[in-house]
Amino acid sequence: MKKLQSAAYKAGITNGKAAEVRSRYHQEEEAKALPRPPLPKRYYRMPVEGYTTSDGVKVEGHTVTVEVVQP
Repeated sequence: MKKLQSAAYKAGITNGKAAEVRSRYHQEEEAKALPRPPLPKRYYRMPVEGYTTSDGVKVEGHTVTVEVVQP
């Protein structure tokens, strides 16, 4: 009786793992099939003040354009 219960338990664990693998596979396939719209991007211009680097190079003040991706 003990061997029969042990075999049934192992079979249940194996079937449960297989079902989880199948479920995960189908979820991933569905996610691949859905087209994703491109993420919206915005560009901001930010002023940077002049500064001196650690090795003594002087950098003049300038403007940097920063891209921000909004999820």
